[in-house]
Order: sequence, then structure tokens, then C-alpha cells
Amino acid sequence: MAKRPTDRIKLKVWNARTTMEYDGGTVEGLGYCGWGLTAAERNTLIEKLGEQRAELLGQVSAAHDETTLHPSDEHALDTIDAAFFSGDAFHSPESLSRVEYFLARWFREAERIRSANFFADEGDE
Repeated sequence: MAKRPTDRIKLKVWNARTTMEYDGGTVEGLGYCGWGLTAAERNTLIEKLGEQRAELLGQVSAAHDETTLHPSDEHALDTIDAAFFSGDAFHSPESLSRVEYFLARWFREAERIRSANFFADEGDE
């Protein structure tokens, strides 16, 4: 028997607002499904995902040590990541310029940290 691919979803959606079929990545497929939901249905979905996220963050927090990001930092980065890929933000030249400002700032600091050789004890050069 052939091994099934992981991280994939195949779905068909029929409702008053849309008819669609999708076969691809799980997260992207679920995102496409969201476009066919009413505002109330989307809010219900967001609440359910929020509950799952809270449980996951609890697990991450329990597993935290000095080699991983603190859960609050992980949450902040995840929020920024979601803003980029949700299609709801950064659609004006002004907002994109602001994002580019912060990205450049963060890259400069990452390079400063790396060049200061903070990782020498871990075998990185």
C-alpha cells in the first residue's frame, strides 16, 4: 500500500456562497475554506482555533528551556507571521514601508548578535 502524503488536505465545499474543491497543503486548504464562511462562522472557527492554540502554547511553555524561544516571543512572531499571510495587512505602500523598516532593524540586530559570537559555547562560528 502506498504511503499517504502528510500535511495535505483534499476537500470539497458546497454552500450558498461558494463551491470549491482543493487538494493541497493542509493550512492553505483550510484558509481557502474560510473564504466560504459567513462572518459568524469565521468567528466560531477562530474561537475553536484559539482554544487549540492556547492548549498548544501551554505545551510549548511546559517544554521551554534556554535553547528555544520564550512562549511570549513565539506568540509575537506567530502574530506577525499571520499578518503577513492572512491577506489582511500590508496592502498599502505606507504599511509595507513600516514592515520593511522593522525587518531591516531586526536583521541588523541578528547580524550583530551573530558577529558578536554569542554562540561560541554551542560550537557555532
